[in-house]
Amino acid sequence: MLAGRYEGCEPLLQVGKSWCDQGDLREQMLDYSVNHLISRMSDNFLCFVPTDPLFVPNGEAILAAKEMLASLFPLAESIIATEHSDVAFIDAGENWDGVRCPMCKSDMEAWWNDAMSEAYKRKFSNLIVRTQCCEKSVSLNKLAYVWPVAFAKFVLEVMNPNVIRIEEKGLTRLSQILGCEIKEIIARV
Repeated sequence: MLAGRYEGCEPLLQVGKSWCDQGDLREQMLDYSVNHLISRMSDNFLCFVPTDPLFVPNGEAILAAKEMLASLFPLAESIIATEHSDVAFIDAGENWDGVRCPMCKSDMEAWWNDAMSEAYKRKFSNLIVRTQCCEKSVSLNKLAYVWPVAFAKFVLEVMNPNVIRIEEKGLTRLSQILGCEIKEIIARV
């Protein structure tokens, strides 16, 4: 049965030949293995959001921004502009590494989860919270995140850009095109 065939399929190994003698098959299996592993690796995103969570650029600006990003990242898998109906949390995915108070530098992660749950119930319409550590009012958008995150209605996402981040002059140009200050989020999912 080992050397038998299923209808429409060739046997993986021919009887009487070693793995080393079956070069073409070995290369095909290695190619499959490498491609299979690559397809299961993380995706990386460069996300660009206005620093004002409610700002949404006009259609012409969005198109120009996408064209600019396509010229900067010609190997990117996709460039997508998304306008959310409500403010959304734009996170760093697997890059998440915690959050600290911007005033006293205390670790805020345990408190932050509860604060985020409460803000989410309000659809992030009010991001102002009172910190547990030093009892100061601050926006969730202004906390000291180890990896940048943001709150926004609009986001531009470059999927697998094949670079780590945009250069400062590119970020400045993108801000000019969109008509707002922007923040870069580097996410891995």
